Amino acid sequence: RAVTSETSQRLPMGALAGILPTPFAGSAVERLVAAIDVVRRERRDAVLVIDDAHLLDDESAAAVHHVAAGGLLPVLASVRSEAPWPDAVRRLWRDGLAEAVDVPPLDAAECGDVLARTLGGPADAGTVERFRHASEGNPLLLHELVAATRAARLLRRTNGIWTAEVLAGGATTRDLLDARVARLDPELRAVAELVVVGGAVPPRVLATLAPGDALERAADAGVVRVRDSDGLVEAGHQLLADAVRRTLDTDATVDRLGRLVAAAADDGPDAADLIVPVALWMLALEDRHAADPALLWAAADRTMDRLRLELAEQLAEAALRAGGGDAAHELLVRIRANQGKPVPDGAPTASERRQRAQGMAEAFLIGLGPVDGVRAALAASAAELPDGPERAHVEALDLHVALTVGPRSDAALERMMALVHAHAGTTVGCVAAMRPAEVLGDAGRFDDALALVEVAEGGTVPANEFHRYRLGHLRALALLRAGRPTEARAVLAQRLGGSDGPTAEVHRAVVDVEIALAAGRPAVAVREARRILAVLGPIDAAGLRTWSLAALALATTWAAVGGAAGPDDAAGADADAPLPLQARPMAAASDLLRCERLALEGHLGDAHRDALAAAERAEQDGQWFWALRALHLAARLRPASWMPERAAALAARGQSEWGRLLGDHVGALAAGDGAGLEKAAAGFEHVGQDALALEAWT
Repeated sequence: RAVTSETSQRLPMGALAGILPTPFAGSAVERLVAAIDVVRRERRDAVLVIDDAHLLDDESAAAVHHVAAGGLLPVLASVRSEAPWPDAVRRLWRDGLAEAVDVPPLDAAECGDVLARTLGGPADAGTVERFRHASEGNPLLLHELVAATRAARLLRRTNGIWTAEVLAGGATTRDLLDARVARLDPELRAVAELVVVGGAVPPRVLATLAPGDALERAADAGVVRVRDSDGLVEAGHQLLADAVRRTLDTDATVDRLGRLVAAAADDGPDAADLIVPVALWMLALEDRHAADPALLWAAADRTMDRLRLELAEQLAEAALRAGGGDAAHELLVRIRANQGKPVPDGAPTASERRQRAQGMAEAFLIGLGPVDGVRAALAASAAELPDGPERAHVEALDLHVALTVGPRSDAALERMMALVHAHAGTTVGCVAAMRPAEVLGDAGRFDDALALVEVAEGGTVPANEFHRYRLGHLRALALLRAGRPTEARAVLAQRLGGSDGPTAEVHRAVVDVEIALAAGRPAVAVREARRILAVLGPIDAAGLRTWSLAALALATTWAAVGGAAGPDDAAGADADAPLPLQARPMAAASDLLRCERLALEGHLGDAHRDALAAAERAEQDGQWFWALRALHLAARLRPASWMPERAAALAARGQSEWGRLLGDHVGALAAGDGAGLEKAAAGFEHVGQDALALEAWT
């Protein structure tokens, strides 16, 4: 084997030095022939192998050509198509001495095979694509990426499937990518620099800065790519972005940021898709560029809606420094209160007290603050506000907190619904609708919940991202639990499909978990539940974190029973932790998931007992849908003659085909009615409950 490198290329016969016998009189070619004779006497199947033959020095290349032309030894050489070759190497195939075989980059399937062999198990499609894209199908680079990513502990095995959200590169990777950046066409490199500095950039901003068709050519070359989720342009892959970033000093970075800000200003920075990126560019340039306080305020408000609270705080602080005045100060109060932090110093105003009270309520509802003092602060704020939207907003939050921590109150529920109708199509209407829609859904009154959401939205899509995603999520869940899965998926695609940000991701994933559990696909549920927990971190908005822990524990156990779970799949003790106060609305749903997990673990008696207790609690709280679900689980474990009448009564309180099917199934189980079980199975299949359908059929 001849070893080539850029260093050996500078030395005559440098690549072949390792196989030339010494001492030996004669020319280098004669010495090579002598070495080949020795090898052939020892091994008749010997082959002269040369990796990267394009790096052969001229004398080594001539010697290799002599070996091939004289038939002294078969030659197997690899070359890079884009690199310059020595003439003697090129003549190997021109003179018919060797066959040229084009080796294309590995495709996705081949990369997947390499990963499976290297890791000892398959990788998921997203991970395979990340490795394929980063390596560009180069096997050597692929192996190094896998080794470096594994060494950095960025690969994780779940249910026997390897995943990696972020890749790491080794020294060879960096050298190759640095060399690629150095060879880039200047216009393509200019595009890459703007994207690396700016993050995800709207294409129309880049189009004003990139000459001619440079942006299109950069995309074709894989230097940049357009994200499917939002159409923004980002670096082709993270390792290439790192290589470009290494070439930029501080002055160059500042120059590129300034050009992006100027281009966005020409386009109109008040455009919704430019608010956050331009604000972030301004934040990076704060000491060198006059920032727009209104833009920074809008970006802070937008990022708070996405639950990116630390970033929202930075932007609000920048808006205040830039001269944002009371508006920036009040927003900063609310953001800090959301995080449970002390509010900024300054003379308190009625508006500031309102923002602080709202922030305290929101902090409690997402699990980042205590409930102590929240209702008192809301009441004090409402008392000094005149009638109008601001006072109605405060009242809606107070009722939301009351319905979360206290027993069910029909008076509070009716008042919130009245606020929805009085403020339809506004922020107040959306805020007031969220908790009542949940309460109606828990009671199985899905048609009423859907109607309330429609009133709150006022026939339009809410401009506030959190309201849009949350109400879309509630609409999709109501449809799914009503036994209308096709409509639920359509709403999910319409309201949350293609949207980025953690709020959209979490609300999508919650519905996906329910769909996966209903379809009997626990591995998918595990993946989506982990996605929710990774995005939320300590945030437990509407009890979604608590519910996701219970769903993850159930799905992990289910997958393990089916033999699909691996040793890394433990859901953690948090699944059985005491329910946080703000998560009480999810108590019935979480209880049901825990009972189902007990049953899967083989604790059938405990599961039956706990399911009956869960049904009793849910019925007392007016959560008739969950009471019926828990009673149905108890009947599946140990049917009793008294169950059908109670199940029928619970089903009659609701407004869904699924509820009716659950009641009918309980009756068939208690009576041992085979025909009734078959009918229930067909019904479950019709409403998308494939797992229940399979159980009923069998």
